[in-house]
Amino acid sequence: MRFGIGAFALLALTGSVSAQCDGTCQCELDDCLQALIGTLPFPPKSATDDCRDFLWERRTWGSDTSTITNSFTEDVVTKTVSTTDVVTATEGTITQETVTQTVTETTTTISGVGGFTGNPVTTVIDPLRRRRRRRQANAIPSYASACGGSIAYSSACTCMGIPADGTRWIEVPTVSTTIIETVASTETASETETTTTTEVGDFASATETSTLVKTATEQVTLPLSTNFLLQVTDDEANGDARGGFLRNVLDTGNGKYRVTVVPNSQGASGVYYKIDGSGNVVTADVGRGWAHDDTPTGPGIWQASSAGSTGWIDYTCQLTSDLLLTCGSVSENRPFFAFDPSNNRMRAFTYLHNILLTGCNGPLIIAAVPVPVSTPYPAVSKDVVIRAPSGNGVYSGWFIGEGDQGSQPFPRVRFFESQTDAIVFKANPVNGNLLGPSNAPFSSVAPTAAQPYPFLIGGYDTTRIVHHMIVDWATGAVTIQYPTTNRYLGAVIVAAGDTTGIPFFRTHVNTNMLADEQGPLTLEIIEV
Repeated sequence: MRFGIGAFALLALTGSVSAQCDGTCQCELDDCLQALIGTLPFPPKSATDDCRDFLWERRTWGSDTSTITNSFTEDVVTKTVSTTDVVTATEGTITQETVTQTVTETTTTISGVGGFTGNPVTTVIDPLRRRRRRRQANAIPSYASACGGSIAYSSACTCMGIPADGTRWIEVPTVSTTIIETVASTETASETETTTTTEVGDFASATETSTLVKTATEQVTLPLSTNFLLQVTDDEANGDARGGFLRNVLDTGNGKYRVTVVPNSQGASGVYYKIDGSGNVVTADVGRGWAHDDTPTGPGIWQASSAGSTGWIDYTCQLTSDLLLTCGSVSENRPFFAFDPSNNRMRAFTYLHNILLTGCNGPLIIAAVPVPVSTPYPAVSKDVVIRAPSGNGVYSGWFIGEGDQGSQPFPRVRFFESQTDAIVFKANPVNGNLLGPSNAPFSSVAPTAAQPYPFLIGGYDTTRIVHHMIVDWATGAVTIQYPTTNRYLGAVIVAAGDTTGIPFFRTHVNTNMLADEQGPLTLEIIEV
């Protein structure tokens, strides 16, 4: 029979355990029990602790906290901190168990990208929890030698009110580490800490060694810790919006904030933005994101959520390594932002033709700029020429240019053998869109399977509609796209010695070329 501590105190005062039991229990105040309880009304804490150590299963847990503070001067950083905990525990002399456990915790914090000097950013890595089971060896305290063995000792502990099926938790001392770093380029910091705890008492020997290895690798990216403005760059494609700042205007009709562009002449009166914990661009005040509405003729851009608005779509906007704004959604690829000069509003299109058709400027190129702003953000479009690489037959190594053809209202795209005759295009560094001089777009009558049409540059009308020429920056390859499908190009083959033939381009709906064509062509860009 087991007594609680309070009951045992009463028994100890009477000096007779068996009398209080009325003959119904087996606890007797023998030499073994007397050695544990001593002469005090309550058993000593050391005795109860020793009983728990002897009877109970033991588990240990530990924690480590790494606080990393980054100050920076330039460039951008993706910070990865890996914590590896390797624990080996060998315990007991009678029953021995070796437990080896490896736990790796990796926390990647992408606070954004940028090159602005600001206040240090402190990141606290969540503690790494670890639990290890420890087996018990039957070691009896020396003061309980009168018990003569584990059976009597266990019985005496039970009579003291210590249950035999408990669990004792032991905390490994917490390791708290603070690393303060100033980073301006790629570097790796590594730190190793070892904590050794030796416990003696309930078993012959128990040594626990915990080795914590922390490696912080700073790549060529640094957190953008300061607030910033978003400014339309000085690129020609931005038209009347060049130098303007993005600003939010509350629409009292729906309670949402519409994104507009404030002309540069009004100064840096735009909205402050920041990078949130997910690396997304949001407003610095309350963290509003981006969405566009369901206007068929060109959705408006809002600093809001699509929640509760039928047909609206959320955008996720981030900054590139060049601090340029890039946005996208799950359901739409490569939106083109545009500026409507009639009302200073920003709009979103998936088709370049509609930007031009509605009189808007774009696709816009927008950059993050520090505060205060000293000068307008310069043009960032890349000057490139378009070349046919090897594999294009007689036109391998030739360049795209233009030539007049009387039957067409706009210049027609053609091949030139020399780069000096090539057109220098402006390549959008964000979405890869290519435009010719004075923002000249590519256009063509929509081809059919049986009928290709001339591929033009410099204008469009009701029948000759704009086609996208897009460069994939990862590969440098150029594709011609039209909403929902791709187009394919063929070039007229001019026989050797023919001084009148011109290698004009035709656009196709599929890869089937005419007998007098080389194609389908593959194209690439070369920066100039």
